[in-house]
Amino acid sequence: MAGDGEPPVAYATHQELADAAGTVRQVVTRTLEDWRRQGLVATERGQVRLLDAERLFAQVEGHAAHLTGLPGAAGVPAASAT
Repeated sequence: MAGDGEPPVAYATHQELADAAGTVRQVVTRTLEDWRRQGLVATERGQVRLLDAERLFAQVEGHAAHLTGLPGAAGVPAASAT
């Protein structure tokens, strides 16, 4: 259990995650595989274990900022202080 020092686990299929995120299963599968290779999550049938929440959240936050064009995102200049 997550309260016992174990990483939190989401019990959901790729399809259930895709439905919740408003995307398709293939996108979820590719994303989870990428995160798994980076050591951010571990996956088993019907579950995703969060291994490095800080790095995962930073990556997701940066990606979301890039998609929305927020200042400071990759390729989007931050507002000048002048």
